[in-house]
Amino acid sequence: MYIIDKNQDYYDYFSHIYGIDKTVTFDRRGSIVLNNKDLLISPITSGGWPWERREHHSYVILEVGYIQYLLCIHNIKFSEDVMYYVYTEVEDYDISIVRKYDEHKHYFGDPITLQSCVIDNWSSYMNKEVDIDSFIKQNSFEESILFKSDFIKNPILKNTKITSLLDSQEIWVNLDNYLSSLNNDKDVSIEMTEEEKAETHGFDRKTSFRNPIK
Repeated sequence: MYIIDKNQDYYDYFSHIYGIDKTVTFDRRGSIVLNNKDLLISPITSGGWPWERREHHSYVILEVGYIQYLLCIHNIKFSEDVMYYVYTEVEDYDISIVRKYDEHKHYFGDPITLQSCVIDNWSSYMNKEVDIDSFIKQNSFEESILFKSDFIKNPILKNTKITSLLDSQEIWVNLDNYLSSLNNDKDVSIEMTEEEKAETHGFDRKTSFRNPIK
């Protein structure tokens, strides 16, 4: 797989292990470098009262090719006690994989997308007797997930907690398989500026071409 992008992600180094296949092109230009707070694109759910803080959680979907990972952000720690919690006041949180969907379907336009979502079963939030984990495990992706409007195309994940959850090789293979299945024979002479060509090869236009200090 050949990646066109000025940004580097934690799975990119596999191009040096497997070799660059220029018949499979990932045009990742316009990618967005994320930090941990950026993962909180879904609303923080539950009542919003200080004594319920341990119950706050948020769901996001990371789609990589034909694979979807349902991630739960939980044990959210806020900077101070406030009546309503918002993501700007989050200091830390835990994140886990609730389920990996491998149904050979692709839902979003880009090879890799971070998408906000909720579990499509409102009673799960309202009825303590409903086991939301069982509901997720027993239903297909389309039956259990409701998409929301917030999403991030081509996220750069290297500065997020996701790197501790998902193996970099798995990300690479999923992307390569997806792009290969599209019969992506895009000409690698795809229009790029000289700066973009340099950045794709690892040069930083701000530092790489400076005159040497005398």
